[in-house]
Amino acid sequence: MARVFVSHASVDLTVAGEVHAWLVDAGHEVFLDRDLRDGIAVGEQWEKQLYERLHWADAVVCVLTSAYLASTWCTAEVGSARSLGSRLLPLRAEPGVAHPLLRSLQHTDLTQDPAVCPFTGPVELGR
Repeated sequence: MARVFVSHASVDLTVAGEVHAWLVDAGHEVFLDRDLRDGIAVGEQWEKQLYERLHWADAVVCVLTSAYLASTWCTAEVGSARSLGSRLLPLRAEPGVAHPLLRSLQHTDLTQDPAVCPFTGPVELGR
């Protein structure tokens, strides 16, 4: 199983939490910054922890919304993941949203059926 970093805008924590749960249920190790068990603990240096977890990850799931596009940190996570050679998995959580650094990659579209986990099919999460 893979080590997965869930990249999301803060306002999209609910959908990011659903993605986290799907991935954990599928047996993956998952980092979600605000998760009480798998995230950043109170008092930790959050920026340092984000970069450490990006290095740790085999794959980065990008929860794409308009808030994601507007976030400097989300773009930094995408750029870091690209430079590290991590597998990038764009997940469209809002209709018509596409990040410029991810346009060349096949997206999965959560807006088509939000109740269906997009990671139960033949998606290889490792590098």
